[in-house]
Amino acid sequence: MKPDSSLPLEKLQNFFSRGVLVAHASAGTRALIGKTIETFIQKPIQILTAGHRDEAIEILSRSKPPVVFSDYELSPTSGLELIEEIKKLYPLENERFFGILTHSFDRGAVLDTAEHDLDLFILKPFTQKILATILMDVMKTKFTHSEYLKCIANGKASIQKNEIDDAIEFFDAALKAHSRPSAAHYFLGKIFEEEDTDTALTHYRDALAKDPLHYGCLCALFDLEFKEKRYEAAYKTGKTIEKQFQLSPDRLIAALRLSIETGTYKSINAYFEKFHSTVRKSPKLRKTMTAALATKAQLELSRGQPKAAADSFQKAVLASGEPDKILRESLYQLSKFGHLEIAKSLYSTNKGTDPNSTETALNSLVLQAFSNDPQKILLQAKDLLQKKKDDPYLYVSMILALNRLQRAELAINTSKAASKKYPDFSELFEEALQIRIKKAPHPTAPN
Repeated sequence: MKPDSSLPLEKLQNFFSRGVLVAHASAGTRALIGKTIETFIQKPIQILTAGHRDEAIEILSRSKPPVVFSDYELSPTSGLELIEEIKKLYPLENERFFGILTHSFDRGAVLDTAEHDLDLFILKPFTQKILATILMDVMKTKFTHSEYLKCIANGKASIQKNEIDDAIEFFDAALKAHSRPSAAHYFLGKIFEEEDTDTALTHYRDALAKDPLHYGCLCALFDLEFKEKRYEAAYKTGKTIEKQFQLSPDRLIAALRLSIETGTYKSINAYFEKFHSTVRKSPKLRKTMTAALATKAQLELSRGQPKAAADSFQKAVLASGEPDKILRESLYQLSKFGHLEIAKSLYSTNKGTDPNSTETALNSLVLQAFSNDPQKILLQAKDLLQKKKDDPYLYVSMILALNRLQRAELAINTSKAASKKYPDFSELFEEALQIRIKKAPHPTAPN
């Protein structure tokens, strides 16, 4: 595909003739990109290639090409590191060009990190025709809206100098220099966020009215709506981001919280699938995903849907960084509602490879606390304590067993001692005191 007549061919040729670096592990992809560029600008040029990050950095340092196309997954880390290298060589945006190639599941992370330093963003797999089409659209903005880009660059520089009034003037000028001034709206929104929330929201919405998939404005709108507790609006914005882009881990956390706040629990299963495909799962993301699934399971139990609850608990076990702790909570909740057979099935699914481990013994103890001989439960609990294996649900099991043996005073004392040791679980111990299971035949218990 050749550039259309609105693009200054001579300027394009001069710009690309200064050097192009293509950094990608695949020689075939490097060749495809090089061929596409030469066809696009109608002139043979020098294409420098690199198969990994260190080689790419060395070429940038030596040959100083102003044009870089890089894969996101550039061994040993990320192609985004090359952005800082090219910015050192060419500080002004109109002096450089940076394109990134990535899979759909990485695009949220890429855009969160470097959206305003990217000229081109393309999803893999792609063809020569797709790349040429996107390249033409990008170059139109780069070379036919130079006044707009100059205003944006000056505005960003003013922000870095903390000259906010000057920045606003530059971005206001940019609004008049382009038919879709999304970046100008984005930066103005960011400036006004702290002092004038409504103006900031208006800028983001005005940008999205003309450019509905501008990632920066979508995310800024979502974040601000969430911060201002406009949960219904934030949920809708989040669904748009989810549909068109991969939610970044931080926004996935916010989306999970929104599902709970707005009562849209059905979304949690879809978010679990996204969580499951996320390569880098932070402890905070694991914790939030687990809590959302556990909350969903509780709701399903209250609605008389034990099988759905068990499925949610199973997902919570998989999501958690501490699966046995979540499994004990799940077994307790299912048994508390009288679904012992479903609890047993969940236990069997997650029994683990070592049947003699203390974790397995604790899980089994919680399951048996609702049905087995209470004296046996107490003996098993004492044995675990002697092995220095402590856990809130061990005390829950003891309280339940003492209740069944009608040892109310000892059950209360156990609850008080457990609450001192685990204050965050005091409500759980109080709840266990109130649970009445079928009385045991022998009202005696070991001291």
